[in-house]
Amino acid sequence: MMFANALPLQYRGDAVQYAVYILNRSPTRANEKRASPLEMLKGKVPDLRGIVVFGSACSVYRDPRKNSLLKRSQYGIIVGVNKEIKGYKVLLTR
Repeated sequence: MMFANALPLQYRGDAVQYAVYILNRSPTRANEKRASPLEMLKGKVPDLRGIVVFGSACSVYRDPRKNSLLKRSQYGIIVGVNKEIKGYKVLLTR
């Protein structure tokens, strides 16, 4: 994941965390009925709709009311999932 997106090595921890996040939600033959580890632990199928490709481009919306002279969004790269709120960790590029 790191080399496909040409990210610096300082983001390797984020890449490992995101890989584990995906693996824990992916079905595996080791469990009965090909259930994911998270499904075996919690008893319900995990929601996979929020998974995006690590290192994919995105734009982050900024509230225009705070300063009308700034751009309304910034370009970034997704480097993980936020644990506290529903959202992603984003590396702002510009």
